[in-house]
Amino acid sequence: CFECNKPGHIKVDCPQLKKKKLFRKKALKAWHLSDDESSDDEVTEQVANLCFMALSDDEDSENEVGDSYTFGELQFAFDELLVEFKKKCSQCTLLKKNMTSVEKEKE
Repeated sequence: CFECNKPGHIKVDCPQLKKKKLFRKKALKAWHLSDDESSDDEVTEQVANLCFMALSDDEDSENEVGDSYTFGELQFAFDELLVEFKKKCSQCTLLKKNMTSVEKEKE
């Protein structure tokens, strides 16, 4: 829905859509009653604007990603990332120590 940005319905069926009052159209019809029929046809002619939205199943797309790797493959990738993370943490602490020692030497 383009009104509330939620799936499952279109703008016309949106529960949050405020209904427009049609008093003006009725007044225009009453105003043009005395005119000829061709102008009355112009006033009552309406154009329907339709918009179609595609529904997507979020569950299907999530399952495709989850099904593409086995548990063993995911565990192996996680273990590799954990080892790399620990290396980077030790490098970071070493760099912090070096930085503090350089700052002390400057003073």
